[in-house]
Amino acid sequence: MTSVTEVSLVSGSVPTVLLVLGILGALWLLIARSRRYLLRAVPVCLVVAAALTAGLYWIVEKVWRPFPDPIETQVYVYIGIGIAALLLMVPRILVARRWYTRILGVLAALVVVACVAAQINVVFAYYPTVGDALGVSAENRIDFAAVPGPTANPVSGRPLEEHWDPPAGQPALGRTTEAPIPGTASGFDARPAQIYLPPAYFTDPRPLLPVLVLLAGQPGEPSDWLKGGELVSTMNTYALQHKGLAPVVVVADGTGSAMANPLCVDSPLGNVDTYLATDVPAWIKANLQVNTDPSAWAVGGLSYGGTCALQLATNHPDVYPTFVDLSGQLEPTLGDRD
Repeated sequence: MTSVTEVSLVSGSVPTVLLVLGILGALWLLIARSRRYLLRAVPVCLVVAAALTAGLYWIVEKVWRPFPDPIETQVYVYIGIGIAALLLMVPRILVARRWYTRILGVLAALVVVACVAAQINVVFAYYPTVGDALGVSAENRIDFAAVPGPTANPVSGRPLEEHWDPPAGQPALGRTTEAPIPGTASGFDARPAQIYLPPAYFTDPRPLLPVLVLLAGQPGEPSDWLKGGELVSTMNTYALQHKGLAPVVVVADGTGSAMANPLCVDSPLGNVDTYLATDVPAWIKANLQVNTDPSAWAVGGLSYGGTCALQLATNHPDVYPTFVDLSGQLEPTLGDRD
């Protein structure tokens, strides 16, 4: 049976049920016996909600512009619905004649907001499961201090799979961990990296595995690849089909914070280029037993991370000769070239 933490929030029954409840909650807020409520409160709340949403759109997309890409229009529509529900909650409580109808007014507004949040989550798939939303990791997670150190006589060869025979006791699944990667050369203040180690990493002797450095989008954080990116299930599936072999994946921080956009260059916004091209590879080689041949290394990312991967591969082909640019921007941008 699927555990509660594995229940999907982007497909199946949960979004559908919340959508139905949200529609019922909206109807409760829009309909009342009071003529004054219908002719005054409802129109005023809807107009104010529309104005607030339009103002939010103008501030985010035209003035502040914190994101390199515009937010989809449907997201603003959902936000407007949520604002309208919260505004309608107050007059709906005031016209209620019984205590339980006042409670229903509050519950209706909260259900609409929950429905809106669920629909926005479906757009971005940021929290694929209940466990992701609650911050409960269902992955096989360990402390970095528990990661086994180097082994003698590691196995190498090309292709590695032809030279590798899984020893007895090799785990079936890989494990994830977290570790800070200091900005020794760059001075960049990065958030801790998320690391995936495939089953073959926990063997003795150990194969010299390739390395994949991944970067999140903006806004975002390294753990996005473990949540919406479904990194662990993808790598475990690959490992199960290849004798426990898969890349060692290090999801490094390419922005410094969720809202920052340092453009993946060395600038007053942070020496991100030096951090990702010098500090991160040096730390990986010093702390993980991997294949150090650059031809076995790749960098990849989504959105901002995809653009950054392209920048790193073109500026540092000796470090990252292979890159994966997923939905990258047309250019590094903070809204305009100035």
